[in-house]
Amino acid sequence: MQKDTIWGPIQTSESIAPGIRRVSTASHGGYLVSEERLRDMPAAFPQGAGGAFEEDCAWCFVVLSFPGNFSHDHYNEAIRTCKNWFPREYEAWTHTTLSIEESSAKRTEAWYQEHTQNWMVICAWGDWHQDVPKGSVGVHARQGGRQGREGTPDQYFLVPAEEYRGAQTQFIVDPTRHRRIDPITRTA
Repeated sequence: MQKDTIWGPIQTSESIAPGIRRVSTASHGGYLVSEERLRDMPAAFPQGAGGAFEEDCAWCFVVLSFPGNFSHDHYNEAIRTCKNWFPREYEAWTHTTLSIEESSAKRTEAWYQEHTQNWMVICAWGDWHQDVPKGSVGVHARQGGRQGREGTPDQYFLVPAEEYRGAQTQFIVDPTRHRRIDPITRTA
């Protein structure tokens, strides 16, 4: 029996069905699926790194592939997880198209597509940092966010702390209102 995983040594192991185990390690966990059972999974689903499907989201592929081994509630949660985090795989599996209202990943993708021209914060420093004045937040921004736009250098700005803390989503810098500054060093 396997004693190690991509997450480290197995601490606990539960057999769900032949070739399917739920395991935990000191750092993470999820399902381990045998090579034989991997062949039984839908082609639309990834095969997992060495048959490992992590417990945060990828677990849904195991539950959806072998629904007879899980409760109805667990299956329904797997459907929701797959739609939200793996919409392309869900669509390929079901031969349907999800709307952005049905998938958080699709909503996020659409939002970033809509804001490719905007300066989005990718890192921030409070006024505890030597380069950031009291009552401000120093931000490192990239046009298009983390995905970025090639050829456009990153910029640094000062944003009022209250405005920054009040943001409900990814903070978008307004270069006409937020003062551009020299790059902030990583150390305080």
